Amino acid sequence: AAMAGGGMKVDSLDTFADARLEIVNATSKGSGGGIMVANTVQIRPNATIVVRGTTAGSAGGSIHVGALLLSENGTLQVSNGSAPASFGGCIFAGTVESNATLLAVSDCNAKSAGGGLYVKQSLSVNGVLRTTRTRAAVTGSSVFVSGGDTRVASLEMNTVLGPGAAVAVTAENIVRLDSVELIGAEGAMFELVTNPGGEVMVESLNVVVNEKFRKSAASRVSAGSHSISMVCDCGEAWHGGCLAATEETDEGAEIRCTSCPLPRSNNRTTSRLINSAMTYGECACPVGTRDLDPSRPSIGASCQLCPTGEYGPRFNASTCDRCPLGRYSSAEGIASPDDCRMCEAGRASAVLGAKSADDCELCPLGTSAGASGQSA
Repeated sequence: AAMAGGGMKVDSLDTFADARLEIVNATSKGSGGGIMVANTVQIRPNATIVVRGTTAGSAGGSIHVGALLLSENGTLQVSNGSAPASFGGCIFAGTVESNATLLAVSDCNAKSAGGGLYVKQSLSVNGVLRTTRTRAAVTGSSVFVSGGDTRVASLEMNTVLGPGAAVAVTAENIVRLDSVELIGAEGAMFELVTNPGGEVMVESLNVVVNEKFRKSAASRVSAGSHSISMVCDCGEAWHGGCLAATEETDEGAEIRCTSCPLPRSNNRTTSRLINSAMTYGECACPVGTRDLDPSRPSIGASCQLCPTGEYGPRFNASTCDRCPLGRYSSAEGIASPDDCRMCEAGRASAVLGAKSADDCELCPLGTSAGASGQSA
């Protein structure tokens, strides 16, 4: 098409039940490489719309629509859509409301935002929204929503390419994602923003870490309140173990799958956040140290070496133990009472936590310490 709607351009589109519409290999210099609908697309029960192999010079590589409505058992399959100069690699919509079992897009590419799906006002999905092999050069490589509220029952993303967040949402009041699966991402997991009094809730997020994803920027949440529950599946990505980490900043919460910060470590391949909180002791301070801030396992600097005269035999300990009687230690960071040196023969120590050989006093007249390590 010279302008918009490479395969079809109408004011509204309302399918019959059981109807099927298929548009293949269409191109538009304007918006909507396959379909351009100014107002509403209504997909009735058991009706199917298939759009594949389309390109748009502007927004909506496959579909550009004012409002997209999918009834229960309705089907929309969009693939191989491209908006190489704009938004919405496969779908650009003012609003989306899907009651279908599955809304799926695949092999979609956008120059800016919304590699798979770009929504201007509100997104409501009561079934599954699935994106496969989507790309955006800036952000929202899978899904981008720029207003209204967002509610998705199940979001499945596989192979999300691009440096920005896989899901980028700016909402008025509510962002609610009940179940999210993210595999093969390159950029951050999400960027979720609401008005100051808004709420962000992610009930269950499972993330599989890969080589490129582990180098990505932190995900960000900025809202009046937020609750993120997630599992990082790190596999063998880091030698220091796996950590689902969160830190509060002036701009909001930063959340990432990462490794335990040195000197902390664990031997786990998975880690979880529960209601935006890290698990106590998720990354342990090593033996020979004490943990000054056990509520923040993402901070390595809070692991402090046990001072002279003390030893740390336990991981993630909040205190160190004192060297036993007859022994001393002038070194920091020892892990065992056996690392405390014994007083020499003829000398004895009457104090716990002796710090130097000077604390081992000569035995008084009439007494003896025939062996090393004696107490007075």
